[in-house]
Amino acid sequence: MQRILIFLFLLFFPVTSWAAEISVHDGDTFKIDGVKIRLWGIDAPEMKQSCQKDEKPYACGKAAKLALESFINARDEMGARGEVACQVLDIDRYKRKIARCTLEGADLGRMMVRLGYAVEYEQYSKGFYMDAQEEAVAAKRGLWAMEFQNPWDWRRAHR
Repeated sequence: MQRILIFLFLLFFPVTSWAAEISVHDGDTFKIDGVKIRLWGIDAPEMKQSCQKDEKPYACGKAAKLALESFINARDEMGARGEVACQVLDIDRYKRKIARCTLEGADLGRMMVRLGYAVEYEQYSKGFYMDAQEEAVAAKRGLWAMEFQNPWDWRRAHR
């Protein structure tokens, strides 16, 4: 019963950054004031994951993390960082909050997929980001400009 009440509280009171401390773990996970958030519906390469770009190893996991960091930490002309707001949808087995998050109203998951730093995690998203992924594929952005293994396959192979 307590877990249901906590979940309902998180569902109706979103996590926001206001002036919060935000630290990025990888291309789909970050913390807002110590609360670990996993972006819903996408999967980014793991930090140790390497892809092949122009027949050379490319640290695509690190590139995805840097992309998410750059979005979240971007400053406006006054030096202010944009507000990150997250609507918690679930809690995973690692106790991370699974959330759809926006940066100044723009969906962070969609940004990561559209620019090719993450792929749609269709098992969960059910096609929600398919248009963004199709755009990235057509433009050969990010992962789609190289050879890569889907993050879920890479994790399975490197357990």
